[in-house]
Amino acid sequence: MDLFDVWPTLPGYGQEILLDTRLLTDRATRKVHFVQTPQGKHVLKLDATAGIFEAEVQAVKHLQALGFPVQEVLLVQAGPPAVLLMSWWEGEAISHLGLAATLETLSRQLQRLHQQPGWLPPPQGLIWADWMQGWLNHALFYWKSTGQAPERAADQVNLWFAKLVPLMQHRGQQLILFDGKPEHFLETPAGEVVWIDVAELRSGDPLMDLSVLEVNHPPLATSLRQHHPALDSTEQQLFRFYVFLRALAAAEWNEKELGGADRERFLQLAACHFAAGQQEDSGF
Repeated sequence: MDLFDVWPTLPGYGQEILLDTRLLTDRATRKVHFVQTPQGKHVLKLDATAGIFEAEVQAVKHLQALGFPVQEVLLVQAGPPAVLLMSWWEGEAISHLGLAATLETLSRQLQRLHQQPGWLPPPQGLIWADWMQGWLNHALFYWKSTGQAPERAADQVNLWFAKLVPLMQHRGQQLILFDGKPEHFLETPAGEVVWIDVAELRSGDPLMDLSVLEVNHPPLATSLRQHHPALDSTEQQLFRFYVFLRALAAAEWNEKELGGADRERFLQLAACHFAAGQQEDSGF
């Protein structure tokens, strides 16, 4: 999946001279490059799995139809290697230190997103709560494999989850990003808030989007929630559980795909929210 092997083969673009390139993501099965030609700046994604970018293309089209600020899809090839060429957004990742107006804009965008009806349902015809049960089973298996799960943690977490299931029965029907990490929201030089990497767009619980931000950038999540409606007691319980779940998922991903530099931080966050959830559960 060498950039200089793939670029000349791209219809309509391969003959353009590469004035500048930069490797943005370097994993065994995926490479993401910034490329600049005389015609402009682009993002080029390459993946070893044929057809893997179809979900992202469909998500971009869906969000564009709803008026959300996402990149333009310029070229897609099934591969292998799969190829996705997109427009480039100039901007910096949003931070908790950003202007209040920027955070308010992002908050409004997410609230409008979460008011939209869901799109892709959970796989295999599952309802939201059942899909979360599957996530939980995998997360607990991983947590135990790290040797850091407390004794009887599985029993305690399953009891915690069982009490939350009735709260999930009427949730999971809204449109969510599901993987809206802080670095996926950029502020442009013009002060606009734009989105990248929206491949996981689907039906779900809006609290899941807030939990992903909490796991990956707690100060930003705290600042953003100041512009969001306050969570009621039910929502707070679900939010804490989702943070626990996504922290374990982040620890596993970080270990397997990124060398594990942040694994311990994610595991500590999961343990913290597990402990807090148990205390709250006593008064549930």
